[in-house]
Amino acid sequence: MIREEQIVRNTLSYSLIAHGIPALTLEMGESYVVNEKNIDVGVRSVWNMLSELGLVSMPATGSYEYPLLENASRGIYTYSDQPLSSTSGIIRFLVKPGASVKSGQPFARIYNAFGKAQETLHANTNGIVLGHADSSVVFPGMAVMAFGIKPV
Repeated sequence: MIREEQIVRNTLSYSLIAHGIPALTLEMGESYVVNEKNIDVGVRSVWNMLSELGLVSMPATGSYEYPLLENASRGIYTYSDQPLSSTSGIIRFLVKPGASVKSGQPFARIYNAFGKAQETLHANTNGIVLGHADSSVVFPGMAVMAFGIKPV
């Protein structure tokens, strides 16, 4: 369930979705850096989405292979950033972007400044790790991992 404060109203994607138009926002790579691998991944992602929606006849192929994603189910994934951190501390990620996670699997641990584990975060459902926070410090209520939830 998306909370009201999670909705970013002043974005093109939000405006399109609010009017019933499917939208996709890709955030890849570093600011002000053109990375050919990221461009390839982005273009293939868009073509594969269009193929899945039946708008083009075949998925795109590219020069890069991503073995962690080879076993991913086809379909349109839904986005989730749940569960959120309930404590403050230093975060250590247990899975990498592109990895599959199963419901209940630990994906991150939060430690205090003295190295004592404060919290272990577990996946709410099966999915794919899309990315994680780019900060090593977390606070209560902070999203630490982004997931693509597998189609049923």
